[in-house]
Amino acid sequence: MGYQESEQERLKRLRDQQIRARDPLVKKRKVGRMVAAQQKRKRKGERFIRDAVGDVSNKVKGVYIGALLGLGIMLVLPMIMESNIANILGIAAIPFLIALGVIIGASFDWRDDIRDDM
Repeated sequence: MGYQESEQERLKRLRDQQIRARDPLVKKRKVGRMVAAQQKRKRKGERFIRDAVGDVSNKVKGVYIGALLGLGIMLVLPMIMESNIANILGIAAIPFLIALGVIIGASFDWRDDIRDDM
């Protein structure tokens, strides 16, 4: 009787092992772990600010850079020159540099569009 019981136990363990091997949830969990690991690796390399700035067109970047440069000139020029013309030139520098930034940014955008079309 000992041999028959041990044989039945062995067959029962073998059957349980085969059922576990065919369990679809095991495969789903394994795939889920792989997907989670891939997403984690992908997120690890993300740089939010750099990606957000990279998505903005060069024309818009030119507007902001021109406005900042114009503001800097508007603030610095009256310190260098002690006349009222310095204030006027500083104020006039802002729209001029904004327009210049738009033109330069648009040219970069056009260059990228031409490169993409080729």
